[in-house]
Amino acid sequence: MRSILKTLSIGLVAVSGLAISNVTVAADGGTLYTQKLCNTCHGADAKTPIQPIYPKLAGQNAEYLAAQTKHIKDKSRSNGQTGTMFPFTMSLNDDDITAISGWIAAQPSDAKEGDIGGAFVDKGCVKCHGADGQSQGAEAKGIAPKLAGQNAEYIIAQTKDIKDGKRTNGNAAEMAGHADVKAITEADIKAVAEAIAK
Repeated sequence: MRSILKTLSIGLVAVSGLAISNVTVAADGGTLYTQKLCNTCHGADAKTPIQPIYPKLAGQNAEYLAAQTKHIKDKSRSNGQTGTMFPFTMSLNDDDITAISGWIAAQPSDAKEGDIGGAFVDKGCVKCHGADGQSQGAEAKGIAPKLAGQNAEYIIAQTKDIKDGKRTNGNAAEMAGHADVKAITEADIKAVAEAIAK
C-alpha cells in the first residue's frame, strides 16, 4: 500500500509540475509597452511623444485607450498618424492591449488641477469632457477622453479631422454632429487647444 501511495504521490508531483510549466504568465503592461515599442513614439513615460502631433497618453482612461488601439488595428480609425501606428498594433492581442492600456492609465499625466476655463468652456467642450478636462461631462455618451494637458497640435488635428469627417470611429461621429463642433472655427479650435495644453 505504501509503495502505491508513493507512486501516486510522485505521479501527482510530476503532473502538477507539468501543469505549472505550461502556464503562460502574462507580461505586465509596462514591460509590454517597451517590448511592443510604444515608447518609440510616445516616450518612456507615455507623455513625451517624439512629435507634438502625437498624443500624450499617460493618465488616459484605460477603456478609451484600449478601444482606440483596437480601432487603429482594425482600421476603423485611420486618420492622422494612425498609419504609422498600425504596423505596431498587428502584434497585439486583446490581453496585450488591456495590459498596456492599464499601465498607461496608471502613469502620472501633465494635467493640472482645476478647471480649464476659457474657450474650452465657451465652445461647450465641458459638456462631454468635464470642466477640468479629466472627467465625464453631463452629455458624455460612453467614454470621453481626458484632454487636460494634451499637446495642442494633436488636439487641433483631431478636432479638425472629426469636424471634417476624417475621423469617425468611437464617439467621433457624435462629436461631429454636436452643434458646438459644427459651428467651431479654426481660430476657435486653436483657442480650445491652447487652453487644454496649459
